[in-house]
Amino acid sequence: MINSIRNMKCSNCGKIYKRKKAYNNHVLLCQISTEDVVDSILPTQKEMWYLIKKLIKKTNIQQRKIEVLERVVNRDVKNINMLEWLNKNIKLDMGLDDWLKNEVIVTMDTIECIINSNFERGIYTILDNSINKETVPFKAFSHKSTQLYIYDKSIWKKATKSDIKKIFFKLQLKILKKNNEWEKTLDDYEIQSLNHLKKQDKILISGDKIKERCYKNIQKIIINLTKINLNKMAKFKFYI
Repeated sequence: MINSIRNMKCSNCGKIYKRKKAYNNHVLLCQISTEDVVDSILPTQKEMWYLIKKLIKKTNIQQRKIEVLERVVNRDVKNINMLEWLNKNIKLDMGLDDWLKNEVIVTMDTIECIINSNFERGIYTILDNSINKETVPFKAFSHKSTQLYIYDKSIWKKATKSDIKKIFFKLQLKILKKNNEWEKTLDDYEIQSLNHLKKQDKILISGDKIKERCYKNIQKIIINLTKINLNKMAKFKFYI
């Protein structure tokens, strides 16, 4: 009797087991992993509970491994010198000035968006429509969530307030030009109406506090639209 227990062989894969519990557990998983058996045999409630526990255990083990790998990657990411890496690995045909001149497009839909909502919403619409992650002269990274990098005059640099102001004033200028085009379609009465003047208040941004808020929003929007998760680029090891 003892010998028969110690020499239990799985009829599905041929593995031999000495302990009955280990044999029973193996047979259950071995059978369920076989496609033709799954189609014809439904596991019992007890067997299903056992499978669920096995899957939970396996998932927990995998999750711990993932967490360990993420800690390693995050440690390496913090050792990346982004300016050095960007200038060494990424060259673009278009810098900030060319992008502002040729790629930033303001449409009548933008004007309507500002009139129906606000100036900041219009800025978001412009940037969202004008940013192509492959060619845009901006880079941002999730591990350094408040830093924006700009490609200007053939080099990458950290964005300064002057850069953000340049973007703002260029956007504002294009908005005003498009608004002037729209006004040409109106008659004198419509232009002088109170409703029209209220609309213009949303387009003409002059207060310093509102401008400061726009600067911050522009940088935040560009970062959110362009940021890259460097955990997916673990092969690079530099320093910040």
